[in-house]
Amino acid sequence: MSEEVPPSRLSISWKLLFFTGALNIIFGVDFLLSGSVFASYFVISPERILFSVRHGATLIGLGVLTSAISWKSYRQGERWAWFALLIAGLVVNSEQMVVNLIIGGSLVGVLIFLIFALAIYLPAREILRKSGKKTVTS
Repeated sequence: MSEEVPPSRLSISWKLLFFTGALNIIFGVDFLLSGSVFASYFVISPERILFSVRHGATLIGLGVLTSAISWKSYRQGERWAWFALLIAGLVVNSEQMVVNLIIGGSLVGVLIFLIFALAIYLPAREILRKSGKKTVTS
């Protein structure tokens, strides 16, 4: 009988990050649509509509970035991908969490942030222990 090999932390991590990227895209589209839908049915200040559009575009951008990097480079354990996702994710996901708590009272932003933080933390040692130097073989 062959024993099943448990999935590595990196394998779990890139899937969680891809999932958070997809969620950010979904919520970004929701923000974009809610700004335009509310504007057509209700009298809403232009500042609220502009905020909704900007926030939606930011979430879509982060979602595309997170999904693309986690799908290719992060999955292969590249250090630059870990740092890029850490910086972009902390900035935008923490902003999303605060916005959701202030405006909507929703805990979705907090949940996405916690999933993101777990996904970045899981393989941190494994990725950061790798040497940043590339060796050239002839």
